[in-house]
This record gives sequence, structure tokens and C-alpha cells, in this order.
Amino acid sequence: MTNVHPVRTVQVGQRSAEIDELLAPVVEAIWRNGFQTFTSCQDAGESNVSWLEKLPHMASYVESRRGWAFLDFPVQDGLRFLTAVAQAGPRDAFYVQMTHWAAPQSWDVSIRPMDQAMFDEAEESNFDFRLL
Repeated sequence: MTNVHPVRTVQVGQRSAEIDELLAPVVEAIWRNGFQTFTSCQDAGESNVSWLEKLPHMASYVESRRGWAFLDFPVQDGLRFLTAVAQAGPRDAFYVQMTHWAAPQSWDVSIRPMDQAMFDEAEESNFDFRLL
């Protein structure tokens, strides 16, 4: 699959991946500090515009994500990351953006259940939290 955004190879120890170039320094720092990630994107709206061919009803969702970067973590790594960031500085405006959902420019943090059977139709449904 071709990436929508220019990428840069990030390698930390044995771990290596092509990461969107604007997020590459962030992902590299996250990995160097012992956190795992699943996926990342420097502009979710741009990346998902191709959805509109098959899912035109998603137009407002895609447009609302223009300019939004994201990082996906395994749940426990994501929680450890949030804790580390919160403990790294004063409880100032940045902290409020990070922790309060109604703050101006607040972070959008979510944990979504995933059905393990989604990856193997022979399996029975089994929901778990895997991604933050």
C-alpha cells in the first residue's frame, strides 16, 4: 500500500518502520522511551479521503479530521505514555488540553473495543480493549 504522506524510516533497536515524516521524530522518541505504538498518521483527513469513493456518508468525518495527527498505542503503553507526559511538567494549559475533554484544543483520547474474530472469521467473537 502506498502511503499518502512522505515517510522516513525510523529504527530503534530491532524495531523499524516507515513513519510519516512529520511524526517520525515523535515516534522515534516514544520508542526510545520504551513505549510501543501500533499506527500513526500526520493528517488523518488526508489519509482517509479515499474512503469517500465507497463510503460517501463519511465525508463530514473525513473533513473534520483534516490536520489531525494521531498515534495508536497498545492500551497499557498508551496509559503509561499519558501518565509520563502528565508527570513531565506543570499542570498548565498544556496539561488541561491533555486531560480535560472540553478544554480548547483538547486531545481526543479513546479506547475502542475490538473483536478478535474480525481478523479470523473462523473464530467466535471475543471483544477486548487493544488500542488507545
